[in-house]
Amino acid sequence: MTTPQPRPKTVEVAFWLSVVAVVIALTTLGVVLSAIHLGSSLVDAANDAPPGGFLKAFADAFGGSMLFAAVVNGVVAALALTVVGMMRGGKNWARAVVTVLCVGGLGWLMTSRHGVDLSSPSAFALITIATIVAVPVLLYAPASNRYFARPRA
Repeated sequence: MTTPQPRPKTVEVAFWLSVVAVVIALTTLGVVLSAIHLGSSLVDAANDAPPGGFLKAFADAFGGSMLFAAVVNGVVAALALTVVGMMRGGKNWARAVVTVLCVGGLGWLMTSRHGVDLSSPSAFALITIATIVAVPVLLYAPASNRYFARPRA
């Protein structure tokens, strides 16, 4: 009978950094949703137009997009946290998915016009980049490789 191999600290730290990355994504969404809500409130306040006018339709669209963004983000966050939890449990496929998400997120962050201004990045952007870079580095450290390559019971 084989004794279970303890989870290495590299995997544990990668797990918690992945959770931080999901929280950062949710925080970013919160800022975006707040901005949308503010825009919606401003439209409501300025809605002195005749009933059924353009401004009302504009406000309705804002409300619908806010709900859509919240639902989509909730589903994505639940899926991401599930995969991160499976990675922590030693599933090699989950390690690969987390790596792809980190690389894709970093690529989007660096190339998107809404991403990081590399000429003067904020502290928040630097923390985000450091977190996203650290996760795959830790997941492919020698101790992590042994953990993910262990024989399955």
